[in-house]
This record gives sequence, C-alpha cells and structure tokens, in this order.
Amino acid sequence: MVPLRKKERHLSGPPSQGSAPDTAHVGISVGT
Repeated sequence: MVPLRKKERHLSGPPSQGSAPDTAHVGISVGT
C-alpha cells in the first residue's frame, strides 16, 4: 500500500494539488 501510494502520488504530481484526491485514487487502485 505504501509503495503504491508513493507511485500514484508521483504520477498525480505535487502532493499539494492531489492531497485528498490522491487518497481516493489510491483507494480505487487498491480496490481494483
């Protein structure tokens, strides 16, 4: 979960722009 989140965050871009949406994206990715 940690590596996936880091990878997704990097893909999303800056943590400032994807702070909340980042978590949602990770949840969807893990759910899938």
